[in-house]
Amino acid sequence: MPIKMQVLLLSAAAVISPAFAGENSSDLDMARHAIAYTLLNAQSPKGRYACSTDNYACSGPDKSDMALALLARIQGKEANRAIAALSAFKLDGHLSETYTCLVARRAASIRPELKSLKPADARASCLAFAARLIDRSKLYRDLAPTSICATESDIASRLKELSLLTSTSCDSGEEE
Repeated sequence: MPIKMQVLLLSAAAVISPAFAGENSSDLDMARHAIAYTLLNAQSPKGRYACSTDNYACSGPDKSDMALALLARIQGKEANRAIAALSAFKLDGHLSETYTCLVARRAASIRPELKSLKPADARASCLAFAARLIDRSKLYRDLAPTSICATESDIASRLKELSLLTSTSCDSGEEE
């Protein structure tokens, strides 16, 4: 396992409350929320302002990296479904690379989930989830769910790309 992933796993284990540990569904849900909130913060002027004016608002390990590290440690079909469903989010830059490598490391076991996921359903689920998060916080009221959810065609393209990955697709060292 690459050193960066080991450090992220240790960071996630140290930071995550014991109340959240245990049940995989709670961990999967927490990871999805962390990634969505990271994306919302990046899109929201109020979220960016809070990060720039409050030393603690956005300090510490990146929540989306920790969420992906948490997902990396969970095995099984439920985890693979949750990881595949993240393809509906607008992931870019480092987050996209880390996500792609997570999928690549699970290439054979996650491929059926990637191929069975319908882009229209994934988008609808992402939009509904994002709408609930936006409604819960005044910080994000100026955003639309489409600000963090990919288009149906982008999801279809991403799923196709991800299903072609092999377990050695990220072995070039960029994630270490």
